[in-house]
Amino acid sequence: MGAEGVFSKVAPATTKQLQKKFKHAEDFGVAGNYSPDNVKKFNLAVQNHLNAPGVKEISGTYRGSPVTFHTDASTGLTVIQNPNGSFLSGWKLNPQQLHHVLKDGKL
Repeated sequence: MGAEGVFSKVAPATTKQLQKKFKHAEDFGVAGNYSPDNVKKFNLAVQNHLNAPGVKEISGTYRGSPVTFHTDASTGLTVIQNPNGSFLSGWKLNPQQLHHVLKDGKL
């Protein structure tokens, strides 16, 4: 977070998109079933990841569409943003996925 308690990078996310991708919340350290409280924790964890040291921003494609990956090469954790900056998805990549993102910017 910045000096004023705000993030320098943000991936705006709708409640619907967070609910759709909540199955990956555990990858971001959020335990438990979907609830309003847990979805807020998931959203905060996504925003924290975007601003974490060591996270590399990679322009690429996901399923053929342009995206930006925010990937921690040491953990494999990634957040995917649409071209407009909104949250698309995020999870811990397997070794093969991580290789493709880092080498080619593709998933």
